[in-house]
Amino acid sequence: MAMELYAPDADFDQLRALYKQVRHALDLEGMKALSADDQEFLALVKTAIQANGGKVPRGRGSGAEEFWKPVGQQWNARMGQRVYTSYDGPKRRYDRLQQRVQNLLD
Repeated sequence: MAMELYAPDADFDQLRALYKQVRHALDLEGMKALSADDQEFLALVKTAIQANGGKVPRGRGSGAEEFWKPVGQQWNARMGQRVYTSYDGPKRRYDRLQQRVQNLLD
C-alpha cells in the first residue's frame, strides 16, 4: 500500500504521529512486510502448486516429499547456494509465510 501526503507545513513529529495512527487503524502495528525473497519464494511455490493441479500435498503418503523436493532444488539453484537440504525446509518456510500472510489479512 502506498500513500502520498502533501502537507508542507507538517513537521516530522506530526508526520510520525500520523504514520502511527494509520498503522494502528489498519491493525499493522508490529507487522513486517514480506521481503523480496519471501515474495519470490511464494511465486515459485505458486507455480509448483499450479503444476500440481492446484493442490499442496499434506501428510504421509500424499506426495509431499515429491512436491517439495524440486521446490527446494529450484530455490537453491536461484540462490546459487544450498539453502535447503531436505524437502521439509521449503515446506516449513511456506507454512510460516502463509501464516504471516493470513495474519496480515485478518
